[in-house]
Amino acid sequence: MRAGAVTARVQGSRPRPYLVEVGVRRWTPAETEAVVAVVVANPLMLAPLFAGDVPPALVELLGEVGVDLLARGAEVAYDCSCPDDGEPCKHAAAVVYALAERLDDDPSQVLALRGADLGALLRRVERAASGPAPAVDDLSARTADFWTGTGDWPDLPLPDPAPGRTVADDLDELVLGPGAAGTADALRPWYAAVVRAPGTRRRGAR
Repeated sequence: MRAGAVTARVQGSRPRPYLVEVGVRRWTPAETEAVVAVVVANPLMLAPLFAGDVPPALVELLGEVGVDLLARGAEVAYDCSCPDDGEPCKHAAAVVYALAERLDDDPSQVLALRGADLGALLRRVERAASGPAPAVDDLSARTADFWTGTGDWPDLPLPDPAPGRTVADDLDELVLGPGAAGTADALRPWYAAVVRAPGTRRRGAR
């Protein structure tokens, strides 16, 4: 099997096996880019892909953007050295059945058949997801400013707190676990005392 085709020798009624090729249309560069974009937008697809699996959810997501993972109809062509007129002939059909079993065992091969090697595809996803890396000099300068306290403080677009409400009210009870009821009420006076303490840096202060 290679990108775009599967070749095999199939034993028929004659002593010499027939040479069979099943051709599959390879994805265009635009289709491959669409696959990368879908995986980047749906990071839950990464774990099964790294494990060599193609989750059914990915097939559905690709279908929504007009990219078919499985070839069908005019995307598949059959060629066999036998004299049969049928298309596919029984020898080509046997290759298709054997291919289906192989794809069940290793679903990532369907990507390779479409011309998108899984390893190369994941590397493209990684580059697309990470984006351009910051320059080393710029990163070092920002790190130095942080530890020395130099430079301007960033102007964070934080909303003004609601009266009587503190950050304690935003604690997630699911994260805190059982017995978290009342935690915000217990922490509210302590948080308010810290905010009022002399020397406490407040938003907008320099």
